[in-house]
Parts: sequence; C-alpha cells; structure tokens
Amino acid sequence: MEQVSEQQIAFILRQAEEGVPVGEVCRKVGISERTYYRWRKRYGGRMLSEMKRLKQLEEEHATDNAYIESFNGSFRDECLNAHWFLSLDDAREEIETWRRD
Repeated sequence: MEQVSEQQIAFILRQAEEGVPVGEVCRKVGISERTYYRWRKRYGGRMLSEMKRLKQLEEEHATDNAYIESFNGSFRDECLNAHWFLSLDDAREEIETWRRD
C-alpha cells in the first residue's frame, strides 16, 4: 500500500476493533503489523473528522517550522554579519542588551 487515505486507515483500524485478527487485517491490505500498531497509536479511537483535522494541523505545523527555521537562519546570519563578537560571552552580553532595548 503506497499512499493511504484517512478513510482507508479508519476502515483498517475499525476492522480490527470489530474482531478481525490484526494479522489477517494486515495481510489483506498489505501492511505490516508494526504499521497497524503505529496507526492505532496515532489514530486509534478518533473519528474520521478528527483524523483529518490532526493531519491538517501536522501539515500546518510543518509549514510553520520551515518558516521559523528560515527566519532563524536569516536572523542569525544578519547578526553575525553585522556585528563582530569577541567571544561567546561577549555575544551573550550583546544579545541580552539588544533584548532589553
């Protein structure tokens, strides 16, 4: 199974919850039991709408992290290029002064 939708994951988890042995469910859909248990840990007990919302939040978070990392890198470069620090302690003191101002 390559790309698996939330609906498919919900169906797979529901099969096992309804009494079909986990090994049999996994064989039928072509996944490992490890994948099944990872999905159950992540999505177990959630309704389909909750699963979709969780995935949406994860995608938003990934975008936010990329933006933040980009900003941090640019900020760090600007600080280091615009100001020479004599030592790590000098850098800490200077940054603390900037924060207060």
